[in-house]
Amino acid sequence: MTFFLRACFLLLGLLLPLHGAITVFLDGPFRFWKEAILVILALIVLWQEIKACKEQFWQSFSIPEWICLWFLAWLNILIWMSDDKTTALIASRYLSLGFVVFFVLSRLLRQQKELFPLYFKDFTRGLVSGSVISTIFGLWAKFGGGFEMMKSFYSSTISSWVPGQTLPLYHQTGPFIRIQGMSSGPGEFSHLLLLGLYFVLFFPAFFNWSRKRLINCCTQYLFIFLFLIGIVQSFSRAAILVALGFLFWKYWTHTERTAKQLWKPILVIIILITGFFGMHDNLRENFFTRLGSSDHITRPVEALQKGFKHPVLGQLGSIGPAARSKNLAENNNDYALISENIFVDIFVQTGFVGLALGLAFWWQLFRHIHRRHFPLLCGMLLLGSIATIFDMTPISLGFFTTLAFLSTLGNSRSHFPDQLKLI
Repeated sequence: MTFFLRACFLLLGLLLPLHGAITVFLDGPFRFWKEAILVILALIVLWQEIKACKEQFWQSFSIPEWICLWFLAWLNILIWMSDDKTTALIASRYLSLGFVVFFVLSRLLRQQKELFPLYFKDFTRGLVSGSVISTIFGLWAKFGGGFEMMKSFYSSTISSWVPGQTLPLYHQTGPFIRIQGMSSGPGEFSHLLLLGLYFVLFFPAFFNWSRKRLINCCTQYLFIFLFLIGIVQSFSRAAILVALGFLFWKYWTHTERTAKQLWKPILVIIILITGFFGMHDNLRENFFTRLGSSDHITRPVEALQKGFKHPVLGQLGSIGPAARSKNLAENNNDYALISENIFVDIFVQTGFVGLALGLAFWWQLFRHIHRRHFPLLCGMLLLGSIATIFDMTPISLGFFTTLAFLSTLGNSRSHFPDQLKLI
């Protein structure tokens, strides 16, 4: 069983950054590989809980786990009350995925706490390895002639997040081509790279593949450099800000907080800024004013106005991918309002009750996770405040799996033997 679970965590981490390419080249049932792994893990958790039900089963739940259950129960009530249950079910799938992932993995990790370091190491190594493959693929596609070779595959694949639209190989913003690696888009690509960067920076013990310290150090810096290049090439402004925040926090917490010790992150940031402002004038201007910037303000406001019309029970399925799918089926038009903010999205679709549970969940995460990892939580809040990114399955799975690990790790440093200590 241990070997099987380790393989599940390794595959989950490895394949998340490659999900877009899997969808393109292995279309059909292969795109549901992630759901299959999640169902298997959920069945294992259920079996373990049934066996332990005589040992104060309910009292063993953590507060974040209880909130997940309450949120899922509220969604079920809204589905039952909805007139269009199909659309409500589709909407609940996007809204609940992160909570489901967190609950299932949090329970599993608490049940097998003695194996927690191994599962965490397998997941992190898998995700970093997948991110490296994805980045190399993206750089080859953009600079090595890969676009022409892959064009026919991508142009015929339907996006699972935007019904009716095909999955493009690249996105162009002004004169700049935004690479997406083996993900479904540059946003998904850059956000998963943030996780890879975070793991390499804050869990370096997991990437000591050699007994020689110099080799391990060079490998880790190579990963950091590669991920930073990928994030910049994705042209995601939010991801670039979060990556810089990771760098500063890493070295600020590992030094005596003196200017002498901060030369590494400062040098990296100077190089990035110099390289950015050395770009073409139109590209710099486009970075700050590109199409879609105003949507991060106007769409949440529009969604809030819609939400206040039904503030108690919300309007499940009235916005987002579920509404797009419904409109496509009924009117042959996939347009629907996207709130561009995860909290506004929760409020519009689940009302004040759902919003309160969502905010309580995040508050409990800050209480249960070691403060050294607050940059990841703050980065997630920043990303979620300007886009409904957790509707995208690989991002939701990647980030909420990481949250389950960090919540289980908690504030204690005693969960790991000396060779696997993380903090």
